Parts: sequence; C-alpha cells; structure tokens
Amino acid sequence: MPPPKRANMEMSDAPKLREIRASIASKYNDAFKNNEKIILPFIKEDRSTSWHLYVIKINNRNEIIEQLKEYDIGCSVHFIPIHKHTYYKNKYGYKDEEYPIANKVYDTSLSLPIYPDMSDEEIDYVIEKINFIMNKEQ
Repeated sequence: MPPPKRANMEMSDAPKLREIRASIASKYNDAFKNNEKIILPFIKEDRSTSWHLYVIKINNRNEIIEQLKEYDIGCSVHFIPIHKHTYYKNKYGYKDEEYPIANKVYDTSLSLPIYPDMSDEEIDYVIEKINFIMNKEQ
C-alpha cells in the first residue's frame, strides 16, 4: 500500500503531519507492546521524534517482509550500515565480520508503513497482519 501523493504541502502543515504520524506510532506501540517477538522503537524521555519512520526489531526480517508482501503490505529496510555499501567496502576493505553489532541491528530492523494519509482501517490491517505473522513465527 504505497502512500498517496501529497499535493501542495505547506510548511505550516508539518506540525499537523507530525501529530498524525505520532498517533499512528502510538497505535503501533499499543498493539505491539505485549508481543515478545517485537522490539519497539525506543525514544529517550528527553527527546522527541518526527516519526518519519517506525522501525521495529524482529527476527527473520526477510521472511517477515515476504509474508507481508502476500498481504500487500510494503515494508522497508533503512539504515544500511556503511560497511555494506559497495563504495566503502571496495575503497576501505570493510568486512561484514568486523561489524557484528551493526549487522545485528541491520538484520533485525524493519520499517513499517507510517504516513499521514493512512486510514484507521489500513493501520488496523497492518497491526492485525504483523501480529498474526509474528505470533505464528517460531
């Protein structure tokens, strides 16, 4: 479900759009907080976020992405570690085994759909399918 195109967005819309994304993030947090197979985003108390992304940590990320595709839910993988980029790997000789923590974070991170034009039905659908898939995973 790709986000719809926004036309004529004004800078004055930014606070409202952030508020909408924060509301979606809150719904995700509430829906996933008791699922031991999902690690929620962590925001320190003295910080705030735009909720531009909603990134959870899960095992079997690539398998989960494929299962979500079956339900027409598009997810993304962000924050690819620098040592995995071809340019840096070739220029500096970075090797995967030298960065186990970065690899672990990368391999378990999954960005869920979060955009201001998501309907309540779409949000509920994502929540339902994520919980269904994660609860059947071993």
